[in-house]
Order: sequence, then structure tokens, then C-alpha cells
Amino acid sequence: MELTVLILTPLPLEYAAVIKQVDGNLQSVVKDGTAYSMGFFQGKHYRFNLVVCEPGMKNIDMALAVEKAIIGFNPHIALLIGIAAGVKDVNIGDVLIAKKAYSYDSGKEDQDRFMARPAAESFSPDLLAYAQIVSRNNNWKYRIDHDASDARVLFGPIAAGDKVVASTANPTYQRIKQYYNDTLGLEMEAFGFATAIQKHRHIHGLVIRGISDLCEGKAEADSQGYQLSAAERSAAFAFEVLSE
Repeated sequence: MELTVLILTPLPLEYAAVIKQVDGNLQSVVKDGTAYSMGFFQGKHYRFNLVVCEPGMKNIDMALAVEKAIIGFNPHIALLIGIAAGVKDVNIGDVLIAKKAYSYDSGKEDQDRFMARPAAESFSPDLLAYAQIVSRNNNWKYRIDHDASDARVLFGPIAAGDKVVASTANPTYQRIKQYYNDTLGLEMEAFGFATAIQKHRHIHGLVIRGISDLCEGKAEADSQGYQLSAAERSAAFAFEVLSE
């Protein structure tokens, strides 16, 4: 039995990490002005026809890319795979499975203060359940070339907005800690992805992110290659979920 899987990777290094997990050669396709890579992956129970897209960063770009790909390919599953900054209870190298996505920009801002109006979207209960099963052993780590023995898998909220937050002292980070204080990770696309998926209830969607920094010392963390290893860990976990 075959299923179609749409995989979104905002950054080139995230795309490269996903491609390493694909079986066989990829075919490049241009459809309606967008480049896609198409291949397959053989799981234990299904053969997955993969459609991989690199739409770039920001929630609006992600939402548009997801909607466009759904119309073009009608996937059964959609996965957002890549890296995120850690906010709470996570370490660099951990893998975060998003149970829901916040839009931390939602609210009203006047001359004196910001008043949050929280917006949140959730993800597929079935895929979350499979991810929980995969998290109980280390089989997914065998899909990675480097040592990932220190990696943990955590489940919790992720926050998304159109800013790169590179310091824990800036107002955006403080706002997230105040209004979305159960947030484990921070990135720029999950809410747009979730918003698009919610309009198509038959599609199972999930966000899987490797933690590449902790919103502090980002440049130093990037220079040590943590982005690449975090991307590879998120891709490895995602494909183990598909395999199961």
C-alpha cells in the first residue's frame, strides 16, 4: 500500500538532512513555479511517495507553500522537519515534537504595552501517538551518522513568529516567556504550517524539530555545527515514525 507524504524544510541544510533518509534517487519537478523533489521511502507497512519542498522561512510563506502542495499532490501526511531554538526544559541536540503551535505575534499593541491574544493550532493525534512509540527506544538514532546518544525526545508546544530571536534579553523572548510559558521551542514556520493543515482534516500533520541553540549564543552554536546535527536528528526521527 502506498501513501503520499509532503515534507517541508525551510532551510537548505534541513532539506539536505531529509534527502539523506530517502531511498533511491530523487526526481526534480517544477509545478506551478515551485521546485519539488520526489522520491520514495519504504517503511515496515507502507511505501511512501515523498514530495519534498523548501519554501523558505516565515509563517505566511509556509502556509502558502503547504496549500499549494496539497492542491498539487493531495498528500495523506504532511511533515515540517528542521531546527528550532530551545526555550524551556530542552538541551541542544534534543528533538522536539510539537503538540501544538502558538503564534506569539497574536495580540494588540498600543503605545504602552502588548496585550497577547493567544492563537494555537494542534497536530495529528495519530502521528503524535506513533511519535510517542518511537521515542521509547533509540532505534531512530541508528539513522544518524554521528553520535546522538545524548539526544532526548520531548513533546510540547512550539511558538512561531517572523523574527529570529537571538537573545533571551529582548522583548520578544520576554513576551513568549510571559504569555506562552509552556513553550519548549521557538521557530518561524510551525503556525503557518498548522493553519494550512487544519483546513484539510483528512491530512495528518506533524512538526518535528531538532534543537540547535538556546536563543543565546546563537552564532557560536551555529559555528560549532549544531544546526546540521539538529537537522539530521529531526529527519532521522521523522523517518523512523514513517517506518513504524
